[in-house]
This record gives sequence, C-alpha cells and structure tokens, in this order.
Amino acid sequence: MCFDIFKANDNYVFESNKNAKAYMNKFGDMTKEEFRRTYTGLRMNTRRQSSVGRSFMYENDTVVLPAMDWRQKGAITGVKNQGKCVSIEAAGQDFQFYSEGVFIESCGTKLDHRVGMVGYGTTDDGTKVLDSEELVGSRWGEQGYIRMQRDVSANKGLCGIAMEASYPIKASPNLV
Repeated sequence: MCFDIFKANDNYVFESNKNAKAYMNKFGDMTKEEFRRTYTGLRMNTRRQSSVGRSFMYENDTVVLPAMDWRQKGAITGVKNQGKCVSIEAAGQDFQFYSEGVFIESCGTKLDHRVGMVGYGTTDDGTKVLDSEELVGSRWGEQGYIRMQRDVSANKGLCGIAMEASYPIKASPNLV
C-alpha cells in the first residue's frame, strides 16, 4: 500500500513540475488526505477580537523598502513551529511537494495551516514574492521556507494568505 502511494506521488511530482519545482520529499509515502490530517487542521477562532475603533499602527508609514529579509537582520530564529502566524490553505499536493521556486499554484481559501512571514521582495524576472517560514520543518521546500507570489489579483491573496495576517508588536526596548 505505501509503495503504491509513493508511486502515485512520484508520478504526480513528475507530471506537475511547472514554475515551482516539486521534488519527492519526506511526505512521499503519504496520501494528500494523510498530509492534510497530519500537517494541517488549523482551527480558526470564530470569536476574534474586533479591530473596529483601532487603527493600524503602521498606517502613516510612507517608506516601504522594495525588499526585506528579517532572517538577514537576525530577527528570525531557525525553522520551527511558530504558533500563531499567517494562515494559508496548504492541503493540496502542490504544497505538499513544493521544493523550490515561486509558488504560484492555485489553492483555495479554507485556511488550515500557519506560516510565518520572514520577508518579501522581487525575483530576477520581476515576480513579487513573500518569503515564508514553513512549519513542517527544514527538510521541506527551500530548507523550510517557501516563496509565494504576492500582489495577486485575488483580494484574499494566494492560498488565502491575506485573510488572517498577524504581526508581532515590539513592546520593549532592545536588549543589549
């Protein structure tokens, strides 16, 4: 049974290599249902805090750098479970076998997985991307990271990434 699953996944990876490269990885012996059951399953809080009456703390910022990588600034730790981060839909096989490149595959907006945004920028061909720390470990994707296309036409973002974004707030001075 596992070998049949692996063969089917291997065929899927071979057939689906488009813009983002897909390679066989540690999830090769899992069906997409097993992957979904094991590595997704985010339950959204339906009683969220209301932001009505509060302003976005960066609404007056006028300077936005063309690229930012918080890993290079030493603000990001290694790949690990980050807890509350940005939510995406990650249940598809394109996501399961992502290996490198800009992820542009179609996916839904049923948020089921958390990722941590670590930066943004533009590729050499002009594609705008979000750099994200993945929560399934460093043996997936680009050493635990995925580059996802940003500024897509869908107002919810690719895989719903713009639906439930959260960001840290620095509440204390730098410790030296």
